[in-house]
Amino acid sequence: MFNYVLKRMYEEYPVTCKDGDGIIFWDNGKIVAILYPKEQVINVFLSASPDVIWNHKNLAIFVIAKKYAVLNNGKMRKTEAAWLIGCCGVGWDYNLDVPMYLKFCNPFEEDNVTGISTCNKGKNGTVRFKLFDIQVEWKETEQPYSHIRNLNPALIYPVKLGGKKVHRAKGYLRKQYNWEYNEGFETAGSKQTREFIDTQANKVNHTEWSHIRYHRVCK
Repeated sequence: MFNYVLKRMYEEYPVTCKDGDGIIFWDNGKIVAILYPKEQVINVFLSASPDVIWNHKNLAIFVIAKKYAVLNNGKMRKTEAAWLIGCCGVGWDYNLDVPMYLKFCNPFEEDNVTGISTCNKGKNGTVRFKLFDIQVEWKETEQPYSHIRNLNPALIYPVKLGGKKVHRAKGYLRKQYNWEYNEGFETAGSKQTREFIDTQANKVNHTEWSHIRYHRVCK
C-alpha cells in the first residue's frame, strides 16, 4: 500500500520540500499529504466529520509506515502498518520514533490542509474511504492503554519470523511521558499510562491490532 499510494501522490500532486526532511504534496495551494522519506512514513489527509471519526477540524490523517517495528516478547520485527487518526486540538502530523511508536511531528494550520477523500461510516463500526483506485475499510480496536496514543495500528502485511532484542522502548516512553510520573501523577489516565510503560513497554508496542481491508475499485 505504501508504494502504491506514494507513486500515485507523485503522479497527481506537485511537491515542495519543507523544513527538515519532509516533502509536502499540494492541491490548489493546500497540503494534502506529507512524506518523511528517511523513515518512509506518509501522512495522507482525509475529510471526516466528527460523527465518523472523532476530531475537531473535520480532518483525519491516514498514516502509513513502510517499516513499522513490531515489538513482541521483547523482539523487534518490521512490517507495513497504518493508523487512522482524527485531528484533535492543535494540528500535527506524525512520524515514527524509536521506531516503535508514532510521535507528533510538525504543526499545521487546518486552513492550509484539505482531504483528498472523505471518510464515511461502514458496517459494524468500520470507516470507509477511497485512496485513488483503492477502497479502504478500517476498524479501530479499543485497547486499555488509551492514554498512550496510537498503540494499535493495523498491519498491512503479516509480521515475519525472527527479530532482534530491543531495550530502548521503556526508556523512550518513560522520557516522553515524564509528566505522568511527576506533575500529572494524579491526572485521569496517568495510572494506566505508567502501568503500560512499567510492565509492557519492553515487551510489546501494541495491545490489540486494529483491522484494515482494501481492494482495487473497478472503473
